[in-house]
Amino acid sequence: MKSKTKLAVFYVVALFASHLWLAFSGDQAADSGKEVELGESDRLFVLLGEAGGFDNALEPLSNELGRIENTDVWVPDFGAGAFELDDVEGFLAMNASPSIQLVGNRYGCVEALLLADRLGERISSVTLVAPVISTRFELLGDERLNGALKAFQLAWFWALENGVPHFGLTDLLPYNLRSSRRVFDADQDAASQVFESLDTRVFVAYGADGGIAANGALEAFRAVRPRVGDIRYPGTDDEVLSEHSAELAKSLLSLSQVGRVVGTGRVAESPRFEDFSGIRLSAWWAGFLLAVATFASEDFACIGGGLLAASGSVGLTPAILGCMLGIFFGDLGIYFIGRIFGTAAVDLPVLRRIVSPKALRRSSDWFAKRGVALVVLTRFFPGSRVPTYFAAGVVKVDWIRFTLALLLASAIWTPILVLCSFFLGEVFLELFESLGAGGWLGIVAFILCFAFGVRLFAKLASWKGRRLLYSSWRRLTGWEFWPIWAVYAPVVFQILWLAIRHRSVSLPFSVNSCMPASGLVYESKIQILEHLERAGVPIARFEAIRLELSSEEKLARLEAFMERVNLSYPVALKPDVGQRGQGVVIAKTVEEAKAFFEKQEEDTIAQEYIGGSEYGVFYHRFLSEESGVVSSITDKRTVFVIGDGRSNLETLILRDERAVCMAAYFLSEYESELERVLSDGEKFMLASIGTHSRGAVFLDGAELITPELSEAVDRFSRDVEGFHFGRYDLRVPSPEHLKRGEGIRVIELNGITSEPTNMYDPKHGPFFGWASLMRQWRLIFALAKENRLSGHEPVSKRYVLRLAISYLRGVPSRDLF
Repeated sequence: MKSKTKLAVFYVVALFASHLWLAFSGDQAADSGKEVELGESDRLFVLLGEAGGFDNALEPLSNELGRIENTDVWVPDFGAGAFELDDVEGFLAMNASPSIQLVGNRYGCVEALLLADRLGERISSVTLVAPVISTRFELLGDERLNGALKAFQLAWFWALENGVPHFGLTDLLPYNLRSSRRVFDADQDAASQVFESLDTRVFVAYGADGGIAANGALEAFRAVRPRVGDIRYPGTDDEVLSEHSAELAKSLLSLSQVGRVVGTGRVAESPRFEDFSGIRLSAWWAGFLLAVATFASEDFACIGGGLLAASGSVGLTPAILGCMLGIFFGDLGIYFIGRIFGTAAVDLPVLRRIVSPKALRRSSDWFAKRGVALVVLTRFFPGSRVPTYFAAGVVKVDWIRFTLALLLASAIWTPILVLCSFFLGEVFLELFESLGAGGWLGIVAFILCFAFGVRLFAKLASWKGRRLLYSSWRRLTGWEFWPIWAVYAPVVFQILWLAIRHRSVSLPFSVNSCMPASGLVYESKIQILEHLERAGVPIARFEAIRLELSSEEKLARLEAFMERVNLSYPVALKPDVGQRGQGVVIAKTVEEAKAFFEKQEEDTIAQEYIGGSEYGVFYHRFLSEESGVVSSITDKRTVFVIGDGRSNLETLILRDERAVCMAAYFLSEYESELERVLSDGEKFMLASIGTHSRGAVFLDGAELITPELSEAVDRFSRDVEGFHFGRYDLRVPSPEHLKRGEGIRVIELNGITSEPTNMYDPKHGPFFGWASLMRQWRLIFALAKENRLSGHEPVSKRYVLRLAISYLRGVPSRDLF
């Protein structure tokens, strides 16, 4: 099994085990989480921690209050999911303590105020420690931006909670999914209104250094509620509970002895929270945060900088400069990695996925032709920046000139992006809110749409980008290019229904006894061709070359085979086990053959390369019938481009209406030759084998089915013992030879997982394809049923399952049989 496959299997198993563990332990916690045992005391302190749940910061205060006589302390554990606000309200409503005091810490202040409003006269006082009750005085200082940030934060923790096997260890984190969800759900607008109007004593405890004393929140609290109590301690807000819990406990005891005092609410002429502009990040701090954010995503950082400037949280100049410097130093780092480590840096995991050796060579050639001016241009073309800057370092472009060019590119690109976000962001948000949607949702929608728009515009700005977008559109709208899960999604349900109807899951694997599981997976091309050869089927000459031989021995074996049957290059080389043309090479030279052998992990089949036309011929035969049926034919066409003496290969690929559909594959496959200019009339073969995933065109060849062809195929198929259903891949000199059933040379034979590939003809759509596949599987079940009734030995379900699991795990066939 490949290391990546092993890791993936282990990860999935661990994730499944983690969810089982959480489900079991969660049930136990739910059974015991709402048990509350408090004695009859003179006073009750209810402590509401960060986001309304228990947090470690409350523990010192809880311990200090617990030492006071005739006092109960309760910290509802919202964090474990045991309590909701209604639960706490119901318990406190029934509690007999004459004095109930609520103490909230940060976001816990929101729920403390909401509880106080619900319980009314039962509450003696509310003490808020470093309260976060107005969105204007937290995080970014703007309700919409803060909402979007909390939404991203919630999404991130949701992914961590559900996508990482943690076995409950995330509960030990100071911040996790439960706390982020409570922060996201915290009704700060309602809490702000309660703070303004609550008719009982409210106190604010804070540190004198920084925090709410410095960001303007304390000033707003005093203005909105002039009679608010002030509990001030030296140090920071965090130190109120960690360093001064004993003093705070004494203050709370004193408050409880006074009892409830009314008439302490808002004064009529007092301002409201919305009358305050909120916090404003310092220019240096805002610029630094945006610069750091560019290392995660340049686009999102620039868009966020523009929105922050539009909201007034930061100045426009710091937003632009912060993003520009972050982008500049990030790109400069790519250059120096290439300059210091050279081509060896491509082996680093971070760069391996985005900088291929071919892309590096190509970027180096660009620099040789166009110089440092290329640095400015690549800033505007997605996907070219990293390999270009890295190549500049590898070829040791003068770093002073490169730095100046990089600074110029950043100075052009960054203001454009930030200013667009600045001017368009507020307009977009106002429109979004006018439609009745939430402001934070508008922020998220704007960031995603703007980022998508920037990349779309960058692609539309160049001919290559427009052609690649056209390629993506053709692949999206063309059924033949759909991913396999989309092709087979409806068919799977029909297969399940047929298995239920026939009361057998393993029935389909009784169609072809000459192949493992009737050709599900792991069918050996060598064994099948040998079986066909013994039956007298006209096959292309071949030679089996075993994996255990050295590269030199394999090459000698190949040359001996070619000499024996009088062949010359090119020759077809294939892995013995493989599907959809994986690993197939048409070797034109000895060097190409040697390179193939050095990478092989399976036995090799060397086969003569036969010219002419290639076709896929689908055939089936019932035991009860005298002759079989050729049900469909696929005309497989190769793809090529022709030079004009001016255009390079990349341009020819992107210009060609068929080749552009496979542009991503062709541009990668021939990356080292893209700059080559083909001479006028020169033909460059892009897809030389009849495999759709490697560029071949599949056409419906129904008009090629003739009685002569059907008779010829049926004649040699009847002699193949154990074969009743499958597709021949064959070559003939011409279509006329195929119609006459003459000159046929079979290349391969595929079993039940072979497709009626005529369905991939561009003129057909998904409904034709789905109908063809469903008809095929009905036929498979019918053929298998007849074979089973005639005495065919059933295939073991365990054997089929072993094959399927081994195939998914990537187990080589030599380790299986």
